[in-house]
Parts: sequence; structure tokens; C-alpha cells
Amino acid sequence: MTTWVIITEHPPQLCQTSSKTCAALYGEFGRRFADTDAFPGFKLVADLLITSDHRGFLIAEADNYEAVRRFAVESGFIQWNSVTTIPVINYQQALAELDVVKPIWP
Repeated sequence: MTTWVIITEHPPQLCQTSSKTCAALYGEFGRRFADTDAFPGFKLVADLLITSDHRGFLIAEADNYEAVRRFAVESGFIQWNSVTTIPVINYQQALAELDVVKPIWP
């Protein structure tokens, strides 16, 4: 599985603290994650919110990009958030790449 950072961002008027509709959507979203089979090939590892901002950061593991895209669409997250998905590697993988990539600067 690939690890992904998923960044969500919404305008203030679509914040769950500003909108009863968005608060209900956000609550439903949380209940769906209690069902670990809700999004096949996708596993939420961590969900982090910035309470003084309108962004959230999710860490997930997924079989492929399609599983991440399905999550963004089927969860409804894209209906009130911009969703950016970034595949990431861990530090050990990055160190291993130092043996493969030839430096271009002295």
C-alpha cells in the first residue's frame, strides 16, 4: 500500500462550525469511517484538523490512486472541500534513493 497525505480545505461559509448542513455532513463522514469496509483498498491512518484554519490533513494508506479518488468522491468530501492528494514515502525510502540518484551539484 502507498501512504498518502490528503489535504482538505473549505471556505469559511462551508465550515462545519458555520453551517448546520456541513456539520451534519461532517458527522456522517465520521460515522462512515467507523465502518472499516466503507472504502475498499483505503485505510485512514490519522485525521488532523487545524482548528484555527479551514484545512484538514488526513494520512491514509491505499492500494492505488483510484482508491484515494473514490474515497474523495464517495465520502462526499469533494462537495464542500478542495481535496489535494499527495503520495509520500518514508524517511528510510528517501535515504535509499540517495544511493540511486547522482547529485548534480558539488
